[in-house]
Amino acid sequence: MTTPLRHDTHVRIRSFLLIFLFVLAALGLVANDGGVASIALLLALLTIVDISLDAFERQARRSGRVR
Repeated sequence: MTTPLRHDTHVRIRSFLLIFLFVLAALGLVANDGGVASIALLLALLTIVDISLDAFERQARRSGRVR
């Protein structure tokens, strides 16, 4: 189990990564480079899934349902 400070740091890093990936995808679309845009969007999707799974796991731990 991670400490609250470590968890908050991870959430912030993933949030900044998500913003960066969306900006990179937008720039890839503007520059007409579909490869960069698609890779950035794929990584953004994986980051969203990672954030969501972490949130579900923390909620389950808080409510007493430990896996």
